[in-house]
Amino acid sequence: LSTLGPGVTLGEMTYLRPDNRIRTATAVAETEVLVLKVRNPALREASEDLQSRFDKAFIKVLVSRLAATSKQLGAADLGSGAD
Repeated sequence: LSTLGPGVTLGEMTYLRPDNRIRTATAVAETEVLVLKVRNPALREASEDLQSRFDKAFIKVLVSRLAATSKQLGAADLGSGAD
């Protein structure tokens, strides 16, 4: 669906929605990558300050993705000619 660049996070939705642990993303690397895996239980056991920092970073990521999706959908809607 998309190509992601450096510094991207994946899996934040399962962290932010612990009641819905269904995975919604899969990544396949086309080149060598360095991955830092932070397991949800480890993050939940971290200090409140660290959890808050992750929460804010994840929310920024999700808002950015939502804005990009809205822009794509808006462009597709304009291109469809539907009134």
